[in-house]
Amino acid sequence: MLIDFNELKRLLKNIIEQLDHQNLNLLEPFVNGKGTNPTAENLAKYIFDGLRHELTAINDQLKVGYVRVWESPDASAIYREVGSL
Repeated sequence: MLIDFNELKRLLKNIIEQLDHQNLNLLEPFVNGKGTNPTAENLAKYIFDGLRHELTAINDQLKVGYVRVWESPDASAIYREVGSL
């Protein structure tokens, strides 16, 4: 076992709570003119980066394969890094 699923859910919940019920255009790194737009693609990258940071702090052997963000039941965006799982 690499990581307990409940621990993974807790880490992901902490990242998502930073975005939930917020005006994303007012949050770093999405502030207009200073960062990127809060598109599904950029949200997926934000979550990927945050989760990678949290997992690496626990065990540097843990890797994130990809993050998928759903905009609607039939539209999503995936972020993965070249060479990742």
